[in-house]
Amino acid sequence: MTREFDIIIFGASGYSAIFIIEELAKTDKSKSVKWAVAGRNKAKLIEALKTASQNSGVDLQNIPLYIGDVNDAISLKEICVKTNLLINCVGPYILYGEPVVKACIENGTDYLDICGETFVLEKTQLKYDKAAAEAKVFIIGACGFDCVPSDMGVIFAENNFDGQLDRMEGYLEVMAKDRGNSPTINYTTFLSALMSMANYDKLEEVGNQLMPKKLPFNKSFLVEKRPFLFKIKGLGNLGIAKSGGDSGEVVGKDAWYLPFFAADKSAVLRSQYYMYEKEGKRPVQFRSYIKVESLLRAILTIFIGGIVYLMAKFKLTRKLVELYPQIFTCGQVRVNGSPSRHDLSKTAFRWIMIAKGYSYSKNPQLSGRDLMLQMQHAPDAGIKICVSGPDAYKTTAICATQVALTLHEERNKLLTSGGVLTPAIVFRKTNLIQNLDDHGIKFEVLSVES
Repeated sequence: MTREFDIIIFGASGYSAIFIIEELAKTDKSKSVKWAVAGRNKAKLIEALKTASQNSGVDLQNIPLYIGDVNDAISLKEICVKTNLLINCVGPYILYGEPVVKACIENGTDYLDICGETFVLEKTQLKYDKAAAEAKVFIIGACGFDCVPSDMGVIFAENNFDGQLDRMEGYLEVMAKDRGNSPTINYTTFLSALMSMANYDKLEEVGNQLMPKKLPFNKSFLVEKRPFLFKIKGLGNLGIAKSGGDSGEVVGKDAWYLPFFAADKSAVLRSQYYMYEKEGKRPVQFRSYIKVESLLRAILTIFIGGIVYLMAKFKLTRKLVELYPQIFTCGQVRVNGSPSRHDLSKTAFRWIMIAKGYSYSKNPQLSGRDLMLQMQHAPDAGIKICVSGPDAYKTTAICATQVALTLHEERNKLLTSGGVLTPAIVFRKTNLIQNLDDHGIKFEVLSVES
């Protein structure tokens, strides 16, 4: 059935959605993609298109707009039947995501979002994967800064390694220079994180239902369990040879790291579980960490994060955090506040992802044979990659746009016809990594030992 639009951006007046509008407008200069915007307030949609026009330099005054509300099933249906793909930007997703997913499945519309709420992502897969697969609809969550760079980073490392990877550690660094006085995080983004904290204790139960089998990691050579707070004397010293050469400060500085509690670890695990279950692929163990500027900043982060986490557990105290986030985050978040464009322009990120495994040259018994053969020695080769890009909101816009366009243009390359899936499961055989690289999310091999 031919539909009026290829893509509709839903919740298009939101902070993150405006970045996606701008990115789609700049990317689709030939106007080969038919797209529109939708939301619950016409005046705000018009203002969003005006803002996006000014920032992108593309005239968007003729972009169609439609009115719809997550609490109005009829309006959701009317929007879904108009488009092949819906990009849902209405968060927090634990409050507003499920009706949109349900409407897309019922109306045969592909869906993607920029959700970073692990509980929601796993619960959605548990509840709707079968229905989406039967309807041949793609429901793809976490198509932004969470979790495209990390999930596709694992695929990139595997594609550039002559052997079988066994484990990977990802080290995220967010770099900000000469920032002004605006909030660091958008208020809605913060609310999503707060709701994730509130549901953190439910993750184990949902995860066990979603992935009931234990992945066959080699228990004799598990990925290292690091302390909650630890220091590394340069990422060049983690056991990977520098045969490819390293790029200066990427590996040269000592740094403190904390566990990274975003949805990336869950996304990678779900990708690896799927590929093991469906294809018998050796799963890659994955752990993720985030860099902090100093020991003092690390201690403050632990202290503030701990307080917010505890307050998120109870409805009354969570409400206090929602009402007065500037107090509980030391000004990093403000009610209805967002980072300024100027401050975001001074911000960038990079993932240093260090993987270890078994090379085919050293272990010919692995090549073309039993992929799950348990080796009797520790990994003997590896690869170090870097995935980098602009600030989180710009990166989210690039990722969501390229995921949407790749799904639109390369459907014939997909290995499945539908379901609730991660980016890596859907796009590992497509040109998504190259498309991201062409638009500012860089994938680089830093060094290889094989």
